[in-house]
Amino acid sequence: MPIYEELFYLGTGRYVDFMRSNLRRKLITQTNRLIYAEISAQTQEIIAGNDELAREFGKGFDATNRTLEWGFNNIADRLSEISSTIEDLRADFNYNIGLVIEQMQIQNKLITEVIEKLDAIHKILESPLLTQAREFYRIGTERLQRGLLDKALEAFLKAEEKNDADFFTEFQLGKLYLYGIDEDDNVIDLKQAQKHLRLAIRYGKGELKVIPDFNRWVGEACFHAAIAYYVSVNEPEIKENPVEIKMSIEEARDLVRESCEIYPQISEAYYHYAKFSALLGDAENTVSNLEKAILMDRRYCIKAEIDKDFDAVRPKVIELYEKLRKDSEIKARELLNQAKEYLSKVHIYSEEGKQVREEAEKLIHDAEILIEKNTYFSYLDAIPYLKKAIEISSCYYDRGIWANCVFYKILEGPFLPITFSPDGKFLVGGSYDSRNSITIWDANDGRLIRRLEKASTPNFLPLAISPDGKLLAGYDYAFPGNAIIQIRDANDGGLIRTLGESRRVDSIAFSPDGKFLTCGSYGESSKNLIQVWEANDGKLIRALEGEKSLHAFLLALSNDGKFLATAGFNDDLIQIWSVNDGKLIRTISDEGSSILSMALSPDGKFLACASEGCRCKIIKIWYVNDGSLIKTLEEDWIGGRICPMAFSHDGQFLVSGEVPSIKATSAYSSKIKIWKRNY
Repeated sequence: MPIYEELFYLGTGRYVDFMRSNLRRKLITQTNRLIYAEISAQTQEIIAGNDELAREFGKGFDATNRTLEWGFNNIADRLSEISSTIEDLRADFNYNIGLVIEQMQIQNKLITEVIEKLDAIHKILESPLLTQAREFYRIGTERLQRGLLDKALEAFLKAEEKNDADFFTEFQLGKLYLYGIDEDDNVIDLKQAQKHLRLAIRYGKGELKVIPDFNRWVGEACFHAAIAYYVSVNEPEIKENPVEIKMSIEEARDLVRESCEIYPQISEAYYHYAKFSALLGDAENTVSNLEKAILMDRRYCIKAEIDKDFDAVRPKVIELYEKLRKDSEIKARELLNQAKEYLSKVHIYSEEGKQVREEAEKLIHDAEILIEKNTYFSYLDAIPYLKKAIEISSCYYDRGIWANCVFYKILEGPFLPITFSPDGKFLVGGSYDSRNSITIWDANDGRLIRRLEKASTPNFLPLAISPDGKLLAGYDYAFPGNAIIQIRDANDGGLIRTLGESRRVDSIAFSPDGKFLTCGSYGESSKNLIQVWEANDGKLIRALEGEKSLHAFLLALSNDGKFLATAGFNDDLIQIWSVNDGKLIRTISDEGSSILSMALSPDGKFLACASEGCRCKIIKIWYVNDGSLIKTLEEDWIGGRICPMAFSHDGQFLVSGEVPSIKATSAYSSKIKIWKRNY
């Protein structure tokens, strides 16, 4: 039969005797063992076998006898390294260490920082009475840290006399009355614990109005108050009265539910919500909240297994375990298939590829061994192996897409292709013949498809085409330093609208939905500018201006609109930004080069940059995820520089061309190269 000597449940006896018994056992055995129990064969079959339990609990699990010693050795050392709160302990939390947590919170000055903020808001130091209250509170925390529980209680009560509406004073009093027992003192008083924690909740909700993140403290107060009501069910005046027992458990359940709502990070609150629901015969809430706790810490499976409070709904708990096993199996097998698929794509074209394949194969093999064990823990343990296999295989696969790109074809003609059409079939750009028209060329064979010869389009250089292919955005390249951004009809070249005043225009990009236009320029006094406009009405949405930290001479936007690449004038730094939050994700240094143009692949994984080196023009392709250079293409461009480049919308091709150094005649022929990715 299972042994439940050190786990509190309905019917174990008085709470203070339970706490005293565990304290005595710890003093005699000099161990931090708090739970000792037998694990059923059924649970081992569904949740975790001998190997998984041994990995999870180490020497604490005896495979021969199927017994578990759940201890908390060196818990004070571990708590000192974290924030010393209940949410950090998760399933390791036990009533016997409630006092230890409080002492560590004081030591780590976690509460002190919050108190200082509150005191400043409420101007405590301007009131002599409130200042005295805070001094008594400080004395109380100092005594509590030294383990002088009775003296700490005296100081906190004096603090309450001076200020009877302070959250932390009531909070400390409530927890002292709930957990306050050691080898020298016993100040446990459940009625007082309930009273003071209730007051703490009330005052804490008031503080939420001035400090929104105070919810963690209010949530914790609700949790401890729930425990104070729950453990009272074994008191002599209640345990023989079923009505009183039910009322206390219902009160505990309501409080812990509030804890979950106010501060959802406390996994123990969900566990206790499930525990109290089980005692009330509410199987639905038992299962739903136990599942939430388990998803935060899988060891709650074991904790619920050895907790008699779940016995009334044990069949439903077993059903939950079966569901969790099945869900984790589905996820693990899906990842296994993905890992094998990515592994099959790893083409060994370098020593690195050989190493990647060997590592991925080993990870998959280890995962398959775990999957064969067919338990919840083993499936969960397999998942990190498979994710790692997918990560290294996919990364190598992605890098290989352009690492071995090949020259596809060259197009010649008096045109300057700037960008692909949305369907990838056409190149759209300007021309260097005498007509200065907008030209549309076949991307496959370089044939001229259409020329937009509207009289109002002389010198118009299109830099971007809208996703629907209806709009062209660009500027007059005859006056690049003093130009107005123009939006034109892609069908006939007719001017639709202009954006802003005359200024330098260096780069333009449409958002994926075509609603916005982002423009970059290198301004006067070494200042750079990024402007975002509404394409439909020309309204300026925002403008970002900065010194060298904002590089905006060149812009490239990923097709999904998530990433923006920027580079400065005559600069060798490229910055990758997250469009959603404006955060800088990565900086890529092309040291010693002067970046002339760049383009982001549609998925945002690759960045192609054209730069000017010592003796030649260079195209470099970078892997954005880690900033590594994966391909360098040296080109001998005579008489000009590489023009703005573009990836095709399917990511299969990269086009680069030449901008002549002098105005060309109709006989001038540009060379446009198209590169094709490896696979």
